[in-house]
Amino acid sequence: MDRILAGHKRALLTDHQAADYLGRSVQTLRNWRWLNKYGPPFLRFPNGRIMYELAALDAFIDSARVESSPITEPAAGDGS
Repeated sequence: MDRILAGHKRALLTDHQAADYLGRSVQTLRNWRWLNKYGPPFLRFPNGRIMYELAALDAFIDSARVESSPITEPAAGDGS
């Protein structure tokens, strides 16, 4: 896959490559597409072929990031 991605401005991945990149199964990506409620955006070409843009996969990963906030001690006398 590195050979495919090297030097490409707009790298496209197959569903198998995208699943590998995300650490998910191809069936999970198919389920996400079928549900149309979750998952990375994808391209469907007139011949029915599904492809994923690498940048869209990265954005999907970034959108799942949860920043943790530090635990703070309750203020004295707040009844907690």
